[in-house]
Amino acid sequence: MKLPDSPVSSIETILFATISGSVGVIASLPKQEYKELSQLQDILRKYIKGVGGFDHRFWRSFDSAFPRPDTESKGFLDGDLLEQILDLSRTELDRISDGLGDEAMAAKLFHLIEDLSRLH
Repeated sequence: MKLPDSPVSSIETILFATISGSVGVIASLPKQEYKELSQLQDILRKYIKGVGGFDHRFWRSFDSAFPRPDTESKGFLDGDLLEQILDLSRTELDRISDGLGDEAMAAKLFHLIEDLSRLH
């Protein structure tokens, strides 16, 4: 899946579907974009609750009896969470931008998420 004239056109992706009906995309991001989006994800978790009002980390944690009962996923970005920035008000976006400490980076990440959201 390639988007013409987009910085995400060079990102390798894998589209997958599950037996329960979920559809997803796995994308391998450059290290710098991953770090910036990971920082944004941490900030968004403070403002956006998971389904049912649960803490987002708890909602997305892996539940298994072995080896540990409740394990936080690491090294992954939650696209559903990141895409919620596209629906925030200007006031909320300003708070997110303040959390990042750089308005230009916030705008860059907003546009990157817009492009990435077109991959699915």
